[in-house]
Amino acid sequence: MGGEMVTPHVIDGLYDENGQLQKRPEQRPPRRVFSQRTSQAVIKMLGEVVRSGTGKTAQIPGYRLGGKTGTAQKAIGGTYSNLRITSFVAVFPLQQPQYVILAVVDEPKGDDAYGSTVAIPIVRAVTESLITIEGILPSHPEELRRVAAPAFSVTIGENSAKGRYDFNGFLPQRWRFLWSCWGGCSATSGLQAYVDSYDGYEFLYPRGWVQVQVEDPVDVVFHDIIETTENVSVVVNTVSSTKSLEELGSPEEVGDRLLRNIIAPSESGRSSALISASSQKADDKTYYILEYAVTLPRNGDNVQQRHNLSSIAVSRGKVYTLSVSAPEERWPKVEDQFRTIVSSFTVY
Repeated sequence: MGGEMVTPHVIDGLYDENGQLQKRPEQRPPRRVFSQRTSQAVIKMLGEVVRSGTGKTAQIPGYRLGGKTGTAQKAIGGTYSNLRITSFVAVFPLQQPQYVILAVVDEPKGDDAYGSTVAIPIVRAVTESLITIEGILPSHPEELRRVAAPAFSVTIGENSAKGRYDFNGFLPQRWRFLWSCWGGCSATSGLQAYVDSYDGYEFLYPRGWVQVQVEDPVDVVFHDIIETTENVSVVVNTVSSTKSLEELGSPEEVGDRLLRNIIAPSESGRSSALISASSQKADDKTYYILEYAVTLPRNGDNVQQRHNLSSIAVSRGKVYTLSVSAPEERWPKVEDQFRTIVSSFTVY
């Protein structure tokens, strides 16, 4: 593995309207420039740079990458100046590299401008986005740490809902969230935990997703900063403190009520179908896992199909509903990760 020079290219091929490959440009075959043994030695060195050297700030919990920082003075008029060029190049994943990511910053400002302080954040942000977009699983999942986030408390009536919100996209209708960044913006990756110790629940969500402002009855929402319609939400309702989830109905019955009252009520213009409904036990608690296909109202000539997955549990007189949602065309890409999120949902 490794040691071969490949020719970079940006075009995979020419495809017709049916997605069939019609033509692929000629690409030079890889050419070996040094041995696999040498390649592995260099990979190991690059890994050490990130593990314990100048590239430590490039570390991403759960993942391994290698890299090398660079800081050089610029020569002007035959002499070195105080101007610098800084860089960082990374290979990822370290155990079987698929990506080479290089960031070069010409004449960064400040006395503390080095490859480790200026270029690494750019490479890390790109790497984290790759993990999120490509759904790359962590090689060391045990390193994923729980990170507590601010909790929001919501109580609504057992058979009522305060305010209106778009449950299909799991984004409230009454707010708009604008995310913009330049340079230092970093989308974290992998999976991290959201813990609400007040309401008593927790779940994993992708690094690279951001928490957004919500209004009743939604308790919390995170969405992807790139694919902004992909999101996870939790709604907390109250029920009789003596009722169990099983007493509220079977998975199919609860799923049907959720569909008719929240996901696709008659006045919403949405339609939905319950794909599957099942029950599972974890730590002596019952969770209903519900899967839906949703069609949003027509917008001009466009009809958007969505895929929703939910986990419902009852504890201490509250009904907890975690839901993840994505456009149907994105579902094959995110399904495994979304099922992991739903499976991670825990109530106390």
